[in-house]
Amino acid sequence: MKKGFVVLLGAALLVVLGSSAAFAKGFEVGASVQYGSLTIYDAGWDERLVSQAPTGTVSASYEVVPRVRVSGEYTFGGLSFDEPNDQDVTAYGYRNFRVGGTFQVLNNVDLLTGWTWFRSSYKDDEGDDITNTGSGFRVGISANVPVTDRISASVCYAFLPYVYSETLKSWDEEPCANYLGAGHELEAKLSLAFRGGLAAYVGYRAETYSGTYDYWADDYYDLAGFSGLLAGITYGF
Repeated sequence: MKKGFVVLLGAALLVVLGSSAAFAKGFEVGASVQYGSLTIYDAGWDERLVSQAPTGTVSASYEVVPRVRVSGEYTFGGLSFDEPNDQDVTAYGYRNFRVGGTFQVLNNVDLLTGWTWFRSSYKDDEGDDITNTGSGFRVGISANVPVTDRISASVCYAFLPYVYSETLKSWDEEPCANYLGAGHELEAKLSLAFRGGLAAYVGYRAETYSGTYDYWADDYYDLAGFSGLLAGITYGF
């Protein structure tokens, strides 16, 4: 139910952004690829699985009024194997969806707020799926510093103070575990602007979502996360 609501909200946002672009400036679309470490918590064996995997991201944003911008971003990716690896896993999966907005408080500084939904999963050698999914409110800050007329450096950090998550197993209709915790999202980029609103960038991205198990409040688990290098393009008009 929560997943369906988030997807519906994201689709509505993208429709609004696309419609707005037809008659107003301030619209930007982008795409990027990432490669790095994907983290998934295995609730069955109580261990942390880590694998190198690629992900991709598509994004869109629109400046509603001067200094205020709304945005949506969807990240997806994973890895599959013909044979189980040394962790007895045949596939890893990762999804991350963010909606929100920014408000420019200084020339190069924005405050941001929004919502993040994430999903990490794996399939074991017996064909069973284990999924960690959760969401939470995010608040943060971003800064963009011009280096030259065409080159700029930026960094963005968001904190999720309250993240509710759960672990789902393919053979069980009910969640096998619930968690309460926090999340952190960081992205740093170096961008090069071209003519006509096109820009390319490289950088680093990291996000982690953790929580305490409702029956064992003393233990903290890294339910989902990704960290790695990224490269992408944006087009604004």
